[in-house]
Amino acid sequence: MNLKKKLHPHFGLGVIVLQIFNLNCGPKTPPSNPLPQDSNQAVKLYLISMYKIPSSRLDIQQLDQSILSELKPLAEQGVPEAQYYFGLMMYQSENNLNEAKNWLEKAGKGNIDWAWYQLGRIYKEWSKKNNSQEPDQEKIEKAKEQFQVAASLDIGEGFYEWGLIEYEKINQLKKNQQNSSQIKTCIDKAIEYFEAAVEREIVEAQYYLGLCLKEFKITKENLKTPREYFEEAAQKGIGEASYELALFFKEESENNVSWLSWYKRFFFSKGETNQELESYESHLLDASEKNVVKANQELCHFYFKRAHLADKKLKTDLFLKFSQLSFDYGERTIQADPSLAEGLGKTRYHEAEEITENEKLLQTANECYKHAACYFEYAINKAEATFDKRCYYMLARCCYMLGRMHYHDYCQPSASTKKQEHKKFSSNYFEKFSKYSAITQQNLQLFTKKDWIKNQIERMEQTVTHYTNKLKAE
Repeated sequence: MNLKKKLHPHFGLGVIVLQIFNLNCGPKTPPSNPLPQDSNQAVKLYLISMYKIPSSRLDIQQLDQSILSELKPLAEQGVPEAQYYFGLMMYQSENNLNEAKNWLEKAGKGNIDWAWYQLGRIYKEWSKKNNSQEPDQEKIEKAKEQFQVAASLDIGEGFYEWGLIEYEKINQLKKNQQNSSQIKTCIDKAIEYFEAAVEREIVEAQYYLGLCLKEFKITKENLKTPREYFEEAAQKGIGEASYELALFFKEESENNVSWLSWYKRFFFSKGETNQELESYESHLLDASEKNVVKANQELCHFYFKRAHLADKKLKTDLFLKFSQLSFDYGERTIQADPSLAEGLGKTRYHEAEEITENEKLLQTANECYKHAACYFEYAINKAEATFDKRCYYMLARCCYMLGRMHYHDYCQPSASTKKQEHKKFSSNYFEKFSKYSAITQQNLQLFTKKDWIKNQIERMEQTVTHYTNKLKAE
């Protein structure tokens, strides 16, 4: 397939305004079908100014919606430009896919090249509007046909979307355990189309081309390294590329020193810096600012490790700072994707269980249990239908441990100023324990070691009863 790059005319806003008033400002392409003489003059100028520069990133919401009533008669009279914009408005403002498709098809036949790309987007969105979790493959194929037409007309976004379809198909083939030759064909096609899109300066394609090369361990003489593509895409504002760059720096540091030494060198060495780790953190923060969920999740774990080390070094201020940062990024993660809450809860719970054995790190253990409980409760509130009921035991144990820790603080002479606060927290956590332990016992059949779980629950219930009675007596 010949993917030789061609030029495509793009005009800036200043050029548009000058062209409207017929001033000499460079090459102009008159509409293939002149507008009817009796049409509204403002609509005529609007269409002329926008002709031949429809952008895939055009935000229809920013267009004047009052023009919709003026566009329809022009579209019905056969003006391709009006058909294109009327179709787009029906799609993005009215969400009327059928009518949008019909008008864009007419615009495409009227030589409005970008109409084919927009048609592909419509079919792609249509493919997701079904009750199945998997997209409608028939609609995906229709979308692919439209993107192929757009690519044949040298529209870079057409190549990019075509590459995306091939890339997504790879994961589907792997899931269905298809033969390797089919997967290799899809990989080759995805790389070819992303490469063509990169040649046409589609920034997102740089990220996906780097991802393909990294994920499938491919090197080609005419292509850059994955890291170079990520760097270019990150510089142009692609958050996912910043995330991938962060992982590169993390891997480089881990290859040189152990994970624990890596963190110690960065956070507690005097005058020594770890350039890789600093780059790792800065790229993650950049990705987070661009709402990359994986970056928030990585930062959540990153800052908790920092808090853990601060606790080891008895740096209380740093511990509290990093612990709060960890929780903040965890909260961002689960708000963006509630399905991740359960996984974060399990991670913190297991960390807490390991740390609890070291009495010197009770502060870290306390934060672990607290974060885990919050994540589990969020998962229950947002996705109870899919929540693993075995996690109710973990949540019950989190509440039990937190109740005990607050009770322990309540009993300390040094806690006189916060005595009532610790008493309140301890009582609240013990109440939650009773609630979640009861649910756990209703689901004992889900556990392979159900007798052990039952004994653990009964032992904790006895302790809770003892402490609760003491709290009530005082």
